[in-house]
Formats: sequence, C-alpha cells, structure tokens
Amino acid sequence: MTPILRLVVRTVSLLGVGCGLALGAPSGASSLAAEFARPPSASQPRTWWHWMDGNVSTAGITADLEAMQRAGPGGAWLFNVSQNLPAGPASFLSTHWLELVDHATTRPW
Repeated sequence: MTPILRLVVRTVSLLGVGCGLALGAPSGASSLAAEFARPPSASQPRTWWHWMDGNVSTAGITADLEAMQRAGPGGAWLFNVSQNLPAGPASFLSTHWLELVDHATTRPW
C-alpha cells in the first residue's frame, strides 16, 4: 500500500470512528450483531464439492456431508470433474450417479 493510500485509509477510518462515537450506536445495532453472529441460511458461505469422474460412493457422500455439517457452510455447489482422471463406477448422469445425487440431496444433513 502506498503512503498516500495508507494516509487516506487511516483518515477515513478515523473519521468513521469519530462519527460513530459522536452519533452513538444505531438503534438496531444489537440485532445487527446477532444477525452477523448467526446469519440466515441465504447469507451463509457455500463450498465447492467436486465428484471426481464418478469416483463417488454413498459412504463417501455421507462422510463428506457430515464433515461439511460440522464445518458449517450453508450449502455446496456440486461439480463432476473428469479431466484426465480415471473413471469411477458412477459415470456422469448414469442411473447410479443420479441415485447418488438423490442420496446427497434428500437426506436431512
């Protein structure tokens, strides 16, 4: 960061703190803090979930979802990746693959 940019950031920060101290906390500050601590599901982070060219199983899906539940993301985007990977038993869009997607999306994780 350049010295001028650093000075601008400090000045703006100090002005913001000064205004906040002078005006007091906004009326909804406590609810804002509570919402920040526990955001609604629509605002929670999501993770990418790669299924590596059909190398996926019911047990692996369950383990992944349980680990995601412990970590706390609000959801996942599922991708089937197949670039130069050995093909697994659940080829993309096969009946077995769709059953695995059903398993991943219909359980109460």
